[in-house]
Amino acid sequence: WLLTAWPGMGGVASTAAGYLAEQLDMEEVGEFPTGSAFELNHLVVERGLARPGKQPRCLVRIWKGPEGRPDLVLLQGEAQPTNGGYALARRVVEWGAGWGATRVIGFAALASQMHPSHPARVFGAATNEGLLGELEGLEVEPLEEGQITGLNGLLVAAAQDSGLEGVCLLGELPYFASQIANPKAARVVLDVFARMAGVGLDFGPLDLEAENVDRQLAELLERMRQRGEGDEIDEGDDWRGSVASAESTESSDDEDELDELSQQRIEKLFHEAARDRSKAFELKQELDRLGVFHQYENRFLDLFKRGD
Repeated sequence: WLLTAWPGMGGVASTAAGYLAEQLDMEEVGEFPTGSAFELNHLVVERGLARPGKQPRCLVRIWKGPEGRPDLVLLQGEAQPTNGGYALARRVVEWGAGWGATRVIGFAALASQMHPSHPARVFGAATNEGLLGELEGLEVEPLEEGQITGLNGLLVAAAQDSGLEGVCLLGELPYFASQIANPKAARVVLDVFARMAGVGLDFGPLDLEAENVDRQLAELLERMRQRGEGDEIDEGDDWRGSVASAESTESSDDEDELDELSQQRIEKLFHEAARDRSKAFELKQELDRLGVFHQYENRFLDLFKRGD
């Protein structure tokens, strides 16, 4: 089987692929040549000396399955191309077929109005009825309609055009935090894949990470609600307990003086989080460490306004 993972919403594909490679101790055998799919778009300067920036890599890892289990070839890209995505997808599938691949599996994400405390569902799209029935047997909900953008979806389309089986597994995550890495969505996708392939994985470390992220997202959502935002998110029976647990660690409301270096670091983190919301939790942790989150709360929550 050819597995493909490219950066996307919630980091689901990248997280799932990285965790799978670590758990199975997959062997890195090289890189897939992306050719002209990526253009050089930056110059690196260090102490006044300039050199061309590096092109995004696409790592290749393999795992030899035991008797009765599929061999796995994992292709993990560092970036999505701006143009020519389908041409690259066709090349990847042809390359995978050369390895003897019979099935192409892509990992992706689906944003919904789920509450962070809710169990994440897995949705699926397949290239034939038989494979769709296999997914339904694994309690994967068929994606009734919509589009799967980017290479994580295009690879499945390219598989179908090449006569191979293709399936895309999408982990559910809250739309209001779709740009924040979501290990729970990656976990449920991997659980389905592991049962498909008949491989055993230890989900303990990923579960702990997911619990931590869910707790922070629940706290964030409650603060948004207090400002009159996020009311359309579905509530779970246990979400208030999660928020209370997170809030219990907050500092008092006394105004704290910050030294200049701390202020500069906070401003740098705000700038990074405005460009990449996956940095928001690092910012939140720093504000909590310094005991000044209450001073920056409104500005922090503004990072999660819709429409950006």
